[in-house]
Amino acid sequence: MYNKKYITGIVLLFTMVITGCNKWKDHTAVTQQDLTQNLLQAVSSNPDLSKFREYVGLAGLDSVLQASKTFTVWAPNNAALQTIDPATVADKAKLKAFILNHISNQLYFIKDVVTPARILMLSGKYNNFSSAKFDEAALLSTDKYVSNGVLHTINAMVPPLQNIWDYINATTAQYAQNAYVKSLNYNGFDPALAIIDSISVITGLPVYRPGTGIVQRNYFIDRVYDLKREDKQYTYFVMQDANFVLEADSLKPYFGTTSTTATDSLTRWNVVKDLAYDVPYQTPFQVPQPLISRSGISVPVSSAFVVDIKKMSNGYVYIMSKVDVPTKNKFLPITLEGEFPTGFLQNDKTAFINYRLRLNPVTGLNFSDILISGHGVTTFYSFYRTTETPTIKYQVYAKASNDFQAAAFNQTINAWNTSLGALTGTLTHAVPLYTATGAYNEVYVGDITNTRFGTIDWRVTAVTTGPILLDYIRLVPVP
Repeated sequence: MYNKKYITGIVLLFTMVITGCNKWKDHTAVTQQDLTQNLLQAVSSNPDLSKFREYVGLAGLDSVLQASKTFTVWAPNNAALQTIDPATVADKAKLKAFILNHISNQLYFIKDVVTPARILMLSGKYNNFSSAKFDEAALLSTDKYVSNGVLHTINAMVPPLQNIWDYINATTAQYAQNAYVKSLNYNGFDPALAIIDSISVITGLPVYRPGTGIVQRNYFIDRVYDLKREDKQYTYFVMQDANFVLEADSLKPYFGTTSTTATDSLTRWNVVKDLAYDVPYQTPFQVPQPLISRSGISVPVSSAFVVDIKKMSNGYVYIMSKVDVPTKNKFLPITLEGEFPTGFLQNDKTAFINYRLRLNPVTGLNFSDILISGHGVTTFYSFYRTTETPTIKYQVYAKASNDFQAAAFNQTINAWNTSLGALTGTLTHAVPLYTATGAYNEVYVGDITNTRFGTIDWRVTAVTTGPILLDYIRLVPVP
């Protein structure tokens, strides 16, 4: 009896496995297959692709579709090609780029597209491919498998487009914003492109031939997004000139320098750095309200001010009559953690510097701080550096709890402006005993106004040779 039940169970399990395998095989099977044809023959045998076949020949690409390599072709039907620009057909280079924007290396079957894929085309551009669409073209027939690849038929042509960076460079005369972005070009050094003349016997490092490895770079690409990239997609907002100038000029009080040119550049930078996003928003209705830029700035974008939307090979460009970012949105609070100092008055006091992990008994959570005690140096300080600090008033909050000595003590918080070579404000911070009510609370210390844009060293300074203790300082800008 046992053996009969056991054998019956094995047979049932085997049957289920075979059935499941067959269902999976049905799911993944290629239903259109003709390995007697290559891609050129498959295109040629379809009357609805006769125009595409003609243009393949005019572009001199017959050999590509007959090659032994593996390709995927998304071929526009005759109706789709009725509106092709005659200038494209007449120019062999343009026509070749057009055709190559419909061909990729490797095999891409509909059955394999679980999520939309971004496919590198032979044109050097990328196109989106999903189970229903190729870019914005609908799929009419799919997965025709031939000897050297896969053929899909689509109902619209997909011409190669400019990428966003090309558009910026092509419209510098039209938009002051784009002229400014282009002005951020500079020459950089790329060792991968440089010629090595020798190896230094002193450092062991390469000695590069002068003048080699020099490449053009751009600060916007370095610090915001690389809008040249074709494998990613972005959204870039362009302000019309009147609004761009107005927005930039409104920031002049906060970026004061000794140079008008430098001030103008800073104000423009603090506008454009918040106008690119690494998400392609195809329509204004997809744009979140507000957008949060890479630098953390909240940017409201109203569909009422959208003048035009331009589709690019790597995303979308929105032409805006107005992007009105409230001034208060432009400046974010800064938190300086005590345990991460930039430096000290002198660096030979490490034996007296302690980085601690403590328990906050009020919240039950751990926190880290810095304790400097016994250093013996009058007005010893640790400092915390902020760069590109705007000309603005900061409300200064501090947090520290004295749990290491019986007596309460004071310390000062001041701001040393490296451009001015002077203090721009000094505040007294009374550090409470940890047993006092509210000892673990953040304390408002006072206000400090930075009077010159640039680098500020926020110094936490001992009174005479007293201790220094800090959980954090929080700086809240007040525009």
